[in-house]
Amino acid sequence: MVHKTSHFSSHSPMIPHSHEHAHYLVCCHPTKYSLTYAHFARWKLVLDKHLTSYIEDTLYEATQFSPVLTWNEIARRASFDPLVLHYQKRLVSAQHCVLFFPDWWGMPPALLTGWLQRVFAPGIAFDIDEQGDYQPRLDSLSLTLLISSDEKNESDLYTAYTRHFEKIVRYSGIAPFNISIFSSARLRGKNEARQWMSENIARFL
Repeated sequence: MVHKTSHFSSHSPMIPHSHEHAHYLVCCHPTKYSLTYAHFARWKLVLDKHLTSYIEDTLYEATQFSPVLTWNEIARRASFDPLVLHYQKRLVSAQHCVLFFPDWWGMPPALLTGWLQRVFAPGIAFDIDEQGDYQPRLDSLSLTLLISSDEKNESDLYTAYTRHFEKIVRYSGIAPFNISIFSSARLRGKNEARQWMSENIARFL
């Protein structure tokens, strides 16, 4: 198991940052019979128990969401897609964003990658000034990645995900940035998985 914390230290805003919710939970896994979904459900139970406000999205249930970032969306640096706007409003309303997903080839699932590319957009995650410098807009948001993997080498996984998210975190101003990985998932028992989930809740909630 890996628990790591890292710090990486134009356009008018489209959506005001309100921080009305404590947590934004985003789950990305194609089946509910998975460690990823069990972890997601455990967090919701604990948040409900402590009467902590949260909002949630399960990306594989959003059948109308396309992970494809089109050229039109890139060129205008904004989305008119109602579902993307929905996700963006949720992101900027939260103090903590938690992503639950499996490791596939050292990367998040393609659906989550597309979600990141479309949701963490200019005017939402950052602005770009006249000199071309990035001005962070999510510097009051924390981001936690909770990842299950069949890979044995946790150090390699941590390096891969740190690199994968480095620019998102740095340009958005997110801090702290946390990564927790449950490696060799198929070879380990339910008790170890439950222990990992409990440790994450104690550490990051």
